[in-house]
Amino acid sequence: MIAPFGIPNESEPGRLEVTGLTLSGIHLTLLNSQGTAKAGTERDKLMLGPSAGRPIVLAPPTDLLGLAVTEGIEDALSVHYATGLGAWAAGAAGRLPALADAIPEYIDVVTIIADADKPGVTNAQRLSEKLKLRGVRVEVVMLAAANDNWSK
Repeated sequence: MIAPFGIPNESEPGRLEVTGLTLSGIHLTLLNSQGTAKAGTERDKLMLGPSAGRPIVLAPPTDLLGLAVTEGIEDALSVHYATGLGAWAAGAAGRLPALADAIPEYIDVVTIIADADKPGVTNAQRLSEKLKLRGVRVEVVMLAAANDNWSK
């Protein structure tokens, strides 16, 4: 699975287009031959190219101007399908705080969804603090356990 880091253009409602000007790096997830699970290699996830502070945008914000930010791609997709919110993935817990500057000024509410492990809790709180300084309303949702995610 290949996902771009960067801010895509929304050419029409719900249609995202990534161009060379908006793409800053890629996130690769190696899958098994059936495409149903990770490949099971030593490193199933790879991030290539400059991507710090850039989201993996999986769904644009809706007219309600809400955005969900998650650690991983699978959780972002699951949250979008369950709630209809716009959805971004950071790629990893440690990358969450740097997304604060990328979130557009017009976003009213950000829901941060993170794993309930130490990196998830710490970095979700850091992102929350940065967004609150900008006047953004923030809700933080911790997944029940570190091995639990919305994509299962």
